[in-house]
Amino acid sequence: MKNALDFVAHIAVNVVDHPDEVRIRPLDRGNEVIFEVHVHPEDQGAIIGRGGQTANALRTFLDVIGRRDNRRYTLEIADTDEVADEAPAPIEAAAGEAEAGEDE
Repeated sequence: MKNALDFVAHIAVNVVDHPDEVRIRPLDRGNEVIFEVHVHPEDQGAIIGRGGQTANALRTFLDVIGRRDNRRYTLEIADTDEVADEAPAPIEAAAGEAEAGEDE
């Protein structure tokens, strides 16, 4: 799941104007993981893309990663104006994992 989460985070923070407000909450449902993406309200269009092209491309890549991992990955883009405060920012999460790896 880490590779899929890293992929979604990398794309999300690089297509929006407010990368510090990107939050991704993985919801593990057994064999399926739903990546709930929260972005700044002004960035909704960027993460969805024209005609949904960006979101559909992300879903296609997640499908490929999921087949390799024998899991199903789903992308949901939150349509609320609220940012998921309980989910860490992708940049913060990556920094925390890097620090944890140094301790091992």
